[in-house]
Amino acid sequence: MPLALVTGASGFVGSHVVEALLARGYDVRCLVRQESDLGWLPLDRVALCRGSLTDAPSLEAASRGVDVVVHNAGRIRAEGEALYDDVNVLGTRNLVEAIQKNAPEVRRFVLMSSLAAGGPSPRGHPRSEEDSDQPISAYGQSKKRGEEEVKRLGATIPWTILRPCAVYGPRDRGFFILARMAARGFSFCLGGTVQPVQAIHVRDVARATVLALEAAPAIGRTYYIAHPAITDWNTVGRIMARALGKSAMTLSVPRWAIPLVGRWTAIAARAFRRPNVLPDDRLRDLLAPAWTCNTLRAAREFGFLAETELREGLEETMAWYRNAGWL
Repeated sequence: MPLALVTGASGFVGSHVVEALLARGYDVRCLVRQESDLGWLPLDRVALCRGSLTDAPSLEAASRGVDVVVHNAGRIRAEGEALYDDVNVLGTRNLVEAIQKNAPEVRRFVLMSSLAAGGPSPRGHPRSEEDSDQPISAYGQSKKRGEEEVKRLGATIPWTILRPCAVYGPRDRGFFILARMAARGFSFCLGGTVQPVQAIHVRDVARATVLALEAAPAIGRTYYIAHPAITDWNTVGRIMARALGKSAMTLSVPRWAIPLVGRWTAIAARAFRRPNVLPDDRLRDLLAPAWTCNTLRAAREFGFLAETELREGLEETMAWYRNAGWL
């Protein structure tokens, strides 16, 4: 059996990728932090390596002899560029160097990046891989620099970069913010305008990862990963509310109020000693004209088409939130 190393394996996307790899017949080694909650991992079917992207001994142990790598670990929200770079840039560099040293015959290195590394799109013009990258947030810029580390240091490693749009599904805490609003009878709209966005179910992201991992045409290529249907946050909130048997009132937040929302979430995060769900740099994402991308390259080069429709996926996600006691 080929041996796959998955970083960030205990998290939302990572745990689904682990399940997809196991179903495909891989042996899976998981790099997880000492403090990670392992509740979403099938511990009887995976090998654990405790450590981090900044700890050389654990990286050496995790990378030794692996056949393929899915680098899913990353910092999504942080207060300050340096905190993003510690994981998304330096951590990626450390991992690539460890693979070069300890698994020189590795068959593929898949980096889970983000649409944010490319940046938002103009209205009516979904971003494609041929467009120049224009990330607007510190997060997106760090993911772009992480990609550059893979390309620069990975000249001897067959790499593939995936850039998913907004990912949702069971275990996700990002869309859970919208789910809590929906449970209270609200959906979200910014300044009376509609921001076109795309979303993709985590199961489709995991399937895209396995397909890309095994497709020869994907070597040395970057792909946007999304469901082609375009939606908006107000529609997402309304679907979530209907899944709970509710109707949602649209909460329209003026654009000028976004900085105030950011200050409030920062104060609340400090008061409750929790991560800030909307750091300043991620608030800029809400002000962008659109977050859409073209999905043709992935379909053409390794046969990926998202299968889960938004309504079906959100209904499944809301049922999971409720059954897990999150709502």
